Amino acid sequence: MSYSQIDPYSMMIVSNYFATIDDFKNIQMVNKKYSNLMSKFHYNPVSLTIKTKKYFPNLQTLCLYNRKDKLFNDKRIKTIKICYEVSYEEYNRKVKDNVHYCHVYYSSRDLDTFGKNIPKKVCEIKEYCFCGYDLKNSHLIIPTNITSLKTNSFSDCLNLTHISIPSSVVSIGRQCFINCFDLESILLPSSVSSLGADCFSDCYNLTGVTISSSIDRLGPYIFWECNNLKKLEIPNVLITLNQKVLFGDIVLNGLLLPSSVKYLNKQNFVTCTSLTSFKIPNSFTGIGAHCFSDCTNLTQLSIPSTICYFGQSCFKGCSPQLKIIGNVPKDQFI
Repeated sequence: MSYSQIDPYSMMIVSNYFATIDDFKNIQMVNKKYSNLMSKFHYNPVSLTIKTKKYFPNLQTLCLYNRKDKLFNDKRIKTIKICYEVSYEEYNRKVKDNVHYCHVYYSSRDLDTFGKNIPKKVCEIKEYCFCGYDLKNSHLIIPTNITSLKTNSFSDCLNLTHISIPSSVVSIGRQCFINCFDLESILLPSSVSSLGADCFSDCYNLTGVTISSSIDRLGPYIFWECNNLKKLEIPNVLITLNQKVLFGDIVLNGLLLPSSVKYLNKQNFVTCTSLTSFKIPNSFTGIGAHCFSDCTNLTQLSIPSTICYFGQSCFKGCSPQLKIIGNVPKDQFI
């Protein structure tokens, strides 16, 4: 489809994705029916200067996309929309009735000033925001505007026992809850589609986790040394278990992997000394290197005929009493 086949209304929708004022100028030269395109806008889809403001004569909402964008002394402008990131401290200091802030974040500096109750206006918790913060006797509630928890947002919160994650959150960053020794359980809403590496590492008292159906892969070291993890519900859409997803004296007997997973990665269950039995689904085609190494209490393992690849030393350090149902090369024990 050529530009000339797009009606003016549809072109107005398309032009929302233009990057500069020159894009608007160029499209008006393509066809006369687009000559009044910019006059149809009551807001500016791109940054403006004093010279380029004239191209949007009916401007009522001024959008500022970065800190260099200019404010104009124009009575026709009723609303100002701040589209770049601002801290909650800055928002609280500058808030006005006619100014709308699109992206307000909460940082460790905001935490020191305003405390642990996250304001509803906040849509992002910054890196290391609550790192090492004392949350004793607290049930932390995350506002429904929050869409992401960043790297180390809650790392080393030694007294954090429970946390409510709203359905607005789509991603949880690397090491977000690492070293939260007192965290007991967490329910991940279906909106969460990404879990960063080491997300729950060293959460010693974590007993149960339900993985949302939006997550199709588990990154490395997510449950490293979660030694009291007894319940792990994995959805049937999961494709990949990354290396060392489970590590340490994890009490995970009867773990069922969904048929959507096709391959056990290297060191997936290394040193899981509480693992006593395991059945690999018929959908699996390979077992990565050192996958079950040093699982010293593993006594029974069922391997289907579909497994056509064994990595190096899959069962090194396992008990001599290990009974394997299926065919395994002898060199997998050394």
